[in-house]
Amino acid sequence: MLISISGTPGTGKTAVAKELSRQLNASIIDLKTVARKLPFMYDKKRKSLVVDPKLLQGAVKDAVKDENFPILLEGHLAHLLDSEIVIVLRTNPVVLEKRLQKRKWSGAKIRENIEAEMLDIIVAEAIEKHGKKEIIEIDSSKKTPKAIAALIVKLMKNPKQRIKYATGKIDWSEKYKKLLID
Repeated sequence: MLISISGTPGTGKTAVAKELSRQLNASIIDLKTVARKLPFMYDKKRKSLVVDPKLLQGAVKDAVKDENFPILLEGHLAHLLDSEIVIVLRTNPVVLEKRLQKRKWSGAKIRENIEAEMLDIIVAEAIEKHGKKEIIEIDSSKKTPKAIAALIVKLMKNPKQRIKYATGKIDWSEKYKKLLID
C-alpha cells in the first residue's frame, strides 16, 4: 500500500511520516532524496528544485515494485504521485509563517508558501490527480506528529470516519483574505 504524505513546506510531513512509519511498520521514501537523483532544474529565484512528476513517479515505481508492506511517500510533491491514500497536512498560515521563519527562509519564499497554503494549492492538485475520495486533510497547527500519525492509523482502519477529514473542511482563505489582497 502506498500512502502519500503531502502539504506545503512546514506543515510537518517529515515528522508525521517518521511517526507513522513507526506505528505502521512502514518504510518511508523521501521524495526530495529521490528527486535529487533525477534530472532537474534549479530555480535560483525560489531556491528550489524543479522536478518532472512523471520522472519522479517512475523512480518511485522502480523503488517499490516488489514491496508488500506499507510505504509512505513523503514530500510536498507526494500528492502528484500514484497512491491509495493521500494525506494532506494543513497548517494555519500564522503558525506556518513562524515555522518557516525558524528555517531562515527568505520573506518572498515564506510568502509564496503561505499563499499556497491559504489558496489550497496542494489540495486542489491532489483532487485533480486523485479525486476527492482518497484524500484526507488534517490540520497540523496544534497537533503533535504522534497524534496525527495515530489519527491517520485510525482513519485507515475506519474509512467511514474519513468524512470528518474530507477535502474542503479546512479553509484559511476567509480568515486571512486580507493578507492575500495586501
